[in-house]
Amino acid sequence: MITIVPYVQAVDGWTVPDEVVKATFDKFVQDGTVNQIFYDGNTNNREAFFNFMRNPNNVPQWILVDQIPSGVCWLNGMGPGYAFAHYGLFKETWGKTTEDIAKECQKYWFSMQNNGEYLLDILLGMTPTFNRKAAHFLNKIGWTILGEIPNLHYVPHLGRKTSILISYKQRT
Repeated sequence: MITIVPYVQAVDGWTVPDEVVKATFDKFVQDGTVNQIFYDGNTNNREAFFNFMRNPNNVPQWILVDQIPSGVCWLNGMGPGYAFAHYGLFKETWGKTTEDIAKECQKYWFSMQNNGEYLLDILLGMTPTFNRKAAHFLNKIGWTILGEIPNLHYVPHLGRKTSILISYKQRT
């Protein structure tokens, strides 16, 4: 069973314990996926990840599969009816539950409302072309890839600019 846990500050503290947040980053390091997930180089240690997840411009959710932490998904860059969507999934989920997890995240995001009105009609994505697995994954979960913008983003761990795939998922 997949459970989406919104990461918000409640009356008695945050909905995901600090040690789980920090362990999530450690797991990305162990999996060797930090540079693929956070390719801009700004989220490259536990403290930066912790602060990134608590940044009010990000809307993160922790993902549990059978009550076991399996990654995090989040939104940012929100505007009227749209947001940029991101997935950071642990390697243990790859090829097993990744599609189901992504669909649950999308279902959660598209269900978000304010005063009875849906907040989102479109999810947007920017995926570096060096991350071929992510591009393939987008196709598998029903995203439309519009095209590629060459040399759009500087990637510190590569020491060069990379092209970015632009994609979207529309509410159905």
